[in-house]
Amino acid sequence: VILELIYSGIAPKALILGMHDAILPIGNIAARQMGLGTIPMVALKNPHFRSGDWVEICSDGIIKNINRQ
Repeated sequence: VILELIYSGIAPKALILGMHDAILPIGNIAARQMGLGTIPMVALKNPHFRSGDWVEICSDGIIKNINRQ
């Protein structure tokens, strides 16, 4: 999924996962091997936002919820 999004130029700016995932990082690695670039990925325990929420990652590492309706 991530490989296809990166290839199509419509990948998200980053992925913040609520748990570890084996498949998404493999797509990122494959994209890098193909010279397509990658996106940042991180897994957080108990994130304070829900799937689909818009967030901003500040330069100090703080993650702010900025939901857009």
